[in-house]
Amino acid sequence: MTNDDALITVLIPVRNGEAFLADAIESVLRQTFTRWKLVISDNHSTDRTRSIVERYLSDPRVQLLESEVDLGMTANFNKCLGSVKTKYYNLLCHDDFLYTPYSLELAYKVLEKHAPVPVVYSDLTFVNASGARLMVRRFHRTGLIKGSEIARRSILAARNLFGIPLLVRTVSLAGCRYDEALPYVIDIDLSIATSKDKEIYYIPEPLIANRYHSGNSTSSLLRGLHPEMLALAQKHKIPLTYLDRVVIRFSAWCTTIARRAFLMYSRQVKPESSVASLAESADVKHAP
Repeated sequence: MTNDDALITVLIPVRNGEAFLADAIESVLRQTFTRWKLVISDNHSTDRTRSIVERYLSDPRVQLLESEVDLGMTANFNKCLGSVKTKYYNLLCHDDFLYTPYSLELAYKVLEKHAPVPVVYSDLTFVNASGARLMVRRFHRTGLIKGSEIARRSILAARNLFGIPLLVRTVSLAGCRYDEALPYVIDIDLSIATSKDKEIYYIPEPLIANRYHSGNSTSSLLRGLHPEMLALAQKHKIPLTYLDRVVIRFSAWCTTIARRAFLMYSRQVKPESSVASLAESADVKHAP
């Protein structure tokens, strides 16, 4: 298959990702849906990232973009979005991975069946640096739900209640990009923008693995959580009462404590299986 046949672009933005990048790439290669192309955007890595990517460049579906200087995380994400020419895309952080071999196939079938839906989300599995499973995060949703409902609830909870987008309809971006001014909540911001006045779709199965580790770039941005949530509400014209603002401040404090505690817990869990075998033991009730 050539890139011209691709229906999905998987984007992997990376900087110094030698520890986890191969897991992300391998999870794409294992997909039952094969009409994809993989774009890896290396943001001026100084480790072995390039040599890892070179192992896969013999596959015509795999492409490497390189930056001569460090663009910063947000600019690299946006560089990825600017490369998308396919009907759908998935942005996969280099330390995460697709949890099952049929993750893309399930999401593709949803978007083909529900033409107005801009984004498909799913439950996700948390793993630690060594690949050990920590827990499954279930959103307790199935099928269609209004994106505006999740937007407001996310802001009040000071947490990403959307989840990680599994597959996005490219036209739903409508020129939107990740916002440099909101580095901690850029994912929530783009989720709100792409789902405004629309219904999004949830698959109640862990189809993405989200890795918790000390090098995770968002951990250092936690101090901006409270003001960014307020800015997010203002940007998207979500009205807040005085009580709402008090709730957001308290929620941001709770989220910060919980995230730091979970990171400490993640360091204690020993790997029970390899990353490659995680998908084999995953819940298969929705497998095609």
